[in-house]
Amino acid sequence: MSITSPDDRVSEYNPVVATTEFAANFPVFDNDDLTVIHDGVERDDFAVSATYVEGISTDAKVVFAIGITGTVQVVGARDPHRTNRFGNGPLPVRDFNLALDTVEAELQETRRDLDRSFLAPVGESGGRFLAAKNGQWLIRNGEGDIVGSHPPDSAGNMNTAVYDPDGLSLDVYKSENHSFSQAETGAIARSVRTKLRETRSMRDFGAVGDGASDDSSAVAAALSTGKIVDGLGLTYAVGTKPATFLNIRNAAFKVGYVIHASRDYLRTDTAKITNGFLYTAWAQDKAYKIGGQLRVWVNEKEIHTDGTGRIALYFSDDRGATWSFGEYLDAKASGRTLWSAGFDGTNEYLFVRIPSGSTDVPPYTYQMWKRALGSGASQNYNGAWTKTNITFPVPTGFTGQPVMAHGFTVGHEGSIVIGASYAEGSALMRSTNGGTAWTATILATGSSFEEPTVRYISSSGLYVGFMRNGGGGEPRYWVSADNLATIQYYTAPSGYFGGGAMSSSSLCFDIDPVTGHIHGTIAYRNGVLEGSGTDERASGFYITGPAVAAGSFWTAPTTKLYCIGQLPRREPGGASALGQGSVIVDEDKVHLFYGMEERTGVTAGLGKGNRIANIYQTVIFLNDRGSMFDTRADLVANRTSNSQLRKIAGIDAFTLPFNDASNWGPPLISGRPNFLRHTSTLFIAGGVLTLTGTRAGLYVFDTEGSAATDDLDWIIDDDAFDGDKIVLKTWSSTHDVTVKNGTGNINCGADRILNTGSDQIMLMYFVGTWYAFPYADNT
Repeated sequence: MSITSPDDRVSEYNPVVATTEFAANFPVFDNDDLTVIHDGVERDDFAVSATYVEGISTDAKVVFAIGITGTVQVVGARDPHRTNRFGNGPLPVRDFNLALDTVEAELQETRRDLDRSFLAPVGESGGRFLAAKNGQWLIRNGEGDIVGSHPPDSAGNMNTAVYDPDGLSLDVYKSENHSFSQAETGAIARSVRTKLRETRSMRDFGAVGDGASDDSSAVAAALSTGKIVDGLGLTYAVGTKPATFLNIRNAAFKVGYVIHASRDYLRTDTAKITNGFLYTAWAQDKAYKIGGQLRVWVNEKEIHTDGTGRIALYFSDDRGATWSFGEYLDAKASGRTLWSAGFDGTNEYLFVRIPSGSTDVPPYTYQMWKRALGSGASQNYNGAWTKTNITFPVPTGFTGQPVMAHGFTVGHEGSIVIGASYAEGSALMRSTNGGTAWTATILATGSSFEEPTVRYISSSGLYVGFMRNGGGGEPRYWVSADNLATIQYYTAPSGYFGGGAMSSSSLCFDIDPVTGHIHGTIAYRNGVLEGSGTDERASGFYITGPAVAAGSFWTAPTTKLYCIGQLPRREPGGASALGQGSVIVDEDKVHLFYGMEERTGVTAGLGKGNRIANIYQTVIFLNDRGSMFDTRADLVANRTSNSQLRKIAGIDAFTLPFNDASNWGPPLISGRPNFLRHTSTLFIAGGVLTLTGTRAGLYVFDTEGSAATDDLDWIIDDDAFDGDKIVLKTWSSTHDVTVKNGTGNINCGADRILNTGSDQIMLMYFVGTWYAFPYADNT
């Protein structure tokens, strides 16, 4: 015999480098005697190389055409058979030996395979596999035999003798026949079925929740129970939005492209950030971050169609939780408006639109307001603006200056880029020297291409944005991957927003600096356009998705369009400031800013202030930091009054604490007029008294060079408004000042001499002249 020791006829290898040949380290009698198991899977795509001597090979190996790694087992797998290699004559001894070798090899392989079989414990008689019917479970009976569950009753229940040892005569695999109780004292036992039925999910009724499969019937069945139904955080494609979400938890419903989410599906927070009795609106694409401060610019008017108004800033220093009072760029109402503003990391820019007349009607020119803010502790949020008149280049085929300068971004090579809307189409304006010179790039030609928004994504080198459709169609997404050399744009599918065409609405957005994703907001201008059957309200939306370099953003697989809800629209007559928002992505939060119209009424005479709109903020939380509070992911609750007034203890008066220099009091508000004293003594220079620094009502002044006498001809104050009143008081009884009547811009009836420290004169400003109204010559 050539086999003299135990052998399981398996050779195992674990190559880490791709290997093609593996030896069978046991005798082989035929090339068909071998198989290969590779990582648990049987392979047959190999050849066998072997040299046979008297019917036996000791050098057999399997050979693969392509090298493999992992766990490789070369396994003996000989089917029992014998071949007489010496014809039909007498059987030689060699053939006897070969036959015995093959039989022993087959027995070794059989023993190896039996070791993996079901075994009875040592000392027990072996079991048998008895016949089992289809659908029965396999069990081991008292004799150790493997049998089917026997005998099933007419209902197909399991063998009660085996599975119901307590004699319940019930199918104990049914949940109603198992009890459950809480561990605490006082808990009662209930069936598992009752416990499981405490909650319901959409999937209990057959819903898939992948946002694509039609779950309409399953959702309807679930909601028809009248019980609370858990959506498990999934999105269900349905034909219509559920009529009420009262019993819906953690679910979203996709109707066409629009997702309607339950309140707990997305973590959000909505609040007003303005609350004036004015038409405060048009936060449109001019909100941004400076350090940790959020800044939102708006235009404030008395009504939408008011030809004059004011540019106002609202800001938050606590990441959007509380907001400032409005800060006017200019206290005087005018026809100037603001549609483009931004920050390049060093400088803040405003692009103010200036009408040719006194009211907001074209043609327009533009003025750039610019100031350096500094950084960190050196930041000055109240620094002076440098104002520069701008003439933008006229794109080929376009005429005049833009109807609107819109949006802002820091572009490639550190440039600044804004959108420009013309009657002939949309363009971009780009400056590489901080706004001194500009070049124009046409985005699209045609009167329906309006109000382009723009952002540059430095990580991908993409310019992206949107253009509203003024021609009655859906908005467009545009993209440039070659630094504005070429532009591609894609129109949203018809009916994308669930109603009529989203015409004449701007989609304003920001870019998540970490993911590069777009976060945007848009709203129907009115209910008529939406087709909702009412003009009292219209839908607003939040959209998010990838900045697609090629192809449509609208239909990208990960783009999601959420309905914020119904926004009130109160102003009659066509277009409105409804929606028209801005977006700021601030770490783990997305801030959406948009207008809502709250009240309408007559507009003339005492009706002024009857039409009210305000700016609202919806925050979408992108993350939870797992802490009680984290400014990156949370909003602090506001329990302050937000009032700038301070009560003075002991008297019925309030103060505005604008300064505390020289220990002089701030302005007081009470039943008695109070004039805030300027923080320093001013001096006449060449007959001119210049009022600088903090606005005040009481100015103590002295002669030029502390001379014994001096004349006051002019009072210069760049911030003076009609109706301003000031009191001038001399510093010293030995320095006499003659206030000259009519020599400069002072009208006091006659020259007035202030020749004691007790003398003063009160003046009122009106159209460039200071008029005296009380005069006292005191001893």
